[in-house]
Amino acid sequence: MYRKLFALLLIAAVALPVVAGQGLKMDEIVTQYPDTFTKILTLDLAKLSGDEVLNGAVIGPLAAANHPVNGILRSLGILGLDVADVVHATYSTGPGMTPYSLVLGVDTDQAMQAVGDIEAGAGAPGAPYQNWDMETIVDTSVVITGGRFGPFEMQWGYFAKEGMLWIGSEVGLIAPPDLDRLRASTESILNRASGEALVFDELLMGLGVGGGDISFVRATDNARDRPFETGDEAMAYSVTFADDSATVRFLVRFSTIDEATAAADKLSAGTSSYLAQDLYHGELTDLTQADALLFFEVTTDLAGIVGLVMLTVPII
Repeated sequence: MYRKLFALLLIAAVALPVVAGQGLKMDEIVTQYPDTFTKILTLDLAKLSGDEVLNGAVIGPLAAANHPVNGILRSLGILGLDVADVVHATYSTGPGMTPYSLVLGVDTDQAMQAVGDIEAGAGAPGAPYQNWDMETIVDTSVVITGGRFGPFEMQWGYFAKEGMLWIGSEVGLIAPPDLDRLRASTESILNRASGEALVFDELLMGLGVGGGDISFVRATDNARDRPFETGDEAMAYSVTFADDSATVRFLVRFSTIDEATAAADKLSAGTSSYLAQDLYHGELTDLTQADALLFFEVTTDLAGIVGLVMLTVPII
């Protein structure tokens, strides 16, 4: 265990100088989430939305596919918040957990006032919002509201804590939205904020991919998560854009050194799923192995980044 931890710190130290002083601070973001969550995607949403090329080539396709990133943007619009104020926006989920986003940089008083304004029309004939309730969870005021929006029933949980806006979302496809899960997920996050719950397990993986314009960390579920190679225990990456291309810095931890070596061989041969799957295609530019850890860089185009984001955080 200590050998693995040391190797991770070593490889993180190699990675960090490349991006020091700029981009997303993924380790600080990861600490906001409890260990009940297993997957975190964070974006410099102001940059991506404010840049004409990136907005058209990255945000546009994600919005068209109704990706969770688009859900964050819709929420900002509903609450009358300016995406240009966003320091970072994060989407996270885990087994049995309500997907929860946090937004840093917006005026949380304005946001919660907008949430409060929904109450006036909730339950009116023909109104999309049919319920609005203020509840206290872990000594925090949480608004739970929702209704039917098109073919779906939706329920949201809203609260502000320490300058951050949190938004949980439950979608009812066949069964109604799971309000018990929404409340339990909210409680888990608030227990983390009060120090009563453990931090997201892959904090050090987050440290290893600090910086960039998009960052991602997961504790890998080998039955569901992609891209995947045998023995992948945890994966993280950061994306840095430059004109119409991007560099992706990956950090992957494997169960054994042999599995890491086998994955490195596939990367070198150009046959790894970390280089190509579905819409994502990348070219390997650098590779380092430290025990059961791989740190490698990939270059890809903007369509490849859309594919990677959709691959690692699929549409629900």
